[in-house]
Amino acid sequence: MIKAMTMPNEPASSNPVVYSDFPTTPTHLRNRRKSDTPTGGDGGNGMEARLAKVESDVEYIKRDVTEIKDDLKSFRNASLKWLIKAIIFLCATILASDFFL
Repeated sequence: MIKAMTMPNEPASSNPVVYSDFPTTPTHLRNRRKSDTPTGGDGGNGMEARLAKVESDVEYIKRDVTEIKDDLKSFRNASLKWLIKAIIFLCATILASDFFL
């Protein structure tokens, strides 16, 4: 419904400003169904199912992070072993070259 309104201090003969009759609540709140409001139970909108999925995803992420940590530890150990072997080889080569010169 559209109403013509005038300001209180304006004379009635001036052109009235037209305002539409609109609700003060936002559209996303106005269009909400009663079943969408959390009243207990699962929290509304399938909250239990969504929470279960998030928990499952977090478990997979934890498992993957653990695997990555283990891979990094084994890589670090393998790198350290390779470095020690390289140092021993270089020391042996230097000692052998001094011995035969």
